[in-house]
Amino acid sequence: MTTTVDMKDILNKLSLTRKEISDLRSQLNEINDKKESLFESKDSTSKQISELIRDIRSLKRERDEFTKKVKELKEKRKEYMENGREKIREINSIKKERDALTKKLDFEDNPDQMQSKIEKLEMKIETEALPFEQEKKIMKQIHDIQKQLGECKEVREVWNKLKTHTKEIRELSSQANQVHQEIQENARLS
Repeated sequence: MTTTVDMKDILNKLSLTRKEISDLRSQLNEINDKKESLFESKDSTSKQISELIRDIRSLKRERDEFTKKVKELKEKRKEYMENGREKIREINSIKKERDALTKKLDFEDNPDQMQSKIEKLEMKIETEALPFEQEKKIMKQIHDIQKQLGECKEVREVWNKLKTHTKEIRELSSQANQVHQEIQENARLS
């Protein structure tokens, strides 16, 4: 039989074991709480990462759209620049044609300037009281200039072509600059 001392000893051991179990249970509960906290933190972080990945994908699509638009605008600008270069080549050809005609016809003035000169002389005759001889002299000048203009119809046509092409180059240049501005804006946004 067991003696009282043995019994006390067993009870003491039992009490110590129960205390140890209680401490271990307490530690296990703390560890479980930490585990739950870490798991929640992991879930929260996973959600944040998923949101950031969605945001990155969205921003990447947006950037890709801007990049595509920049590429399209650069192609458009390139087209305008090529058209402008072609018009410049045409203008140079027209200038050579003009120079050859003016040399051939011994004609130096711009037809528009000549027409303007005629109009100024006519205005002078109409608005000023001039002596008859001076008026006659001005009328002869007008007649000579008109005759020159009539003889150089080809030169006038060349001048008109030149003006038209120059205007087209300005428009192409303006369009190319406008597209360039859009390119810069879209490149900045991407």
